[in-house]
Amino acid sequence: AVNLVYLTKHMNAIESYVKNGKSKSEPIHGRSEDAILYLILLKSIIVEKEGVDLVKPTTLKEAEIYEFWKMIGGQN
Repeated sequence: AVNLVYLTKHMNAIESYVKNGKSKSEPIHGRSEDAILYLILLKSIIVEKEGVDLVKPTTLKEAEIYEFWKMIGGQN
């Protein structure tokens, strides 16, 4: 649940940036990077909870996410 609170905070800041073109506190690139990480962590929680295998990557970006997933201890 804490992960979702932080993800929501970053997504709200990103939404505000998109609407207003300004970031109120942290640089927007940092917010977007953090949001990506929180989504990856959320996915890992879901995969572990549901017992679902991570799908093998088919694109370069998916391969990067897959490698990061393995690096942080994700199971396949």
